[in-house]
Order: sequence, then structure tokens, then C-alpha cells
Amino acid sequence: MPTRPGRVPCRHAGIGGPSPTDASAQLVTGAQYEAIQQKARAKYGGMVPMSKVLNAIGATVKGKRNPYGDRGVVITPAG
Repeated sequence: MPTRPGRVPCRHAGIGGPSPTDASAQLVTGAQYEAIQQKARAKYGGMVPMSKVLNAIGATVKGKRNPYGDRGVVITPAG
């Protein structure tokens, strides 16, 4: 079920943009989720499994379960 977050767009450093933008966010599964995973692996290559291993090590040190890459969200700007 799509939601309508009214969020301020930001750059990679988390610095906010000029004004809030309407958008819809949808949690995806199945074929759409697999497509997201394939695009991430194609773009980042060996960094994906390395990041997953480092995440598992960090979770073990903290003594907590720390999910990694188990959700896909597609955000579509309105208009």
C-alpha cells in the first residue's frame, strides 16, 4: 500500500533541499525486489557481499540481529 511521505529531498550527505516534495513510497517484494538487488550488485559489485559480511560482524559484536538488504522501497515523486 503506497504511503505519501511529505519529505524534504536531500543530497547524499543528508543536507536538505529547498522545499518538501510530495511522493509515494511502496514496499516491494518478489520480482521488483530482485530487480533492485540485481541493480545494486551491478552498480557496486564486490562491495555488496563485503558490506554484508561487515554488517554480520558488527551485529555479532553488538549481540543483536541486524537485517541487511531484506527490504526494497521504491519512492516515486508526485507529478
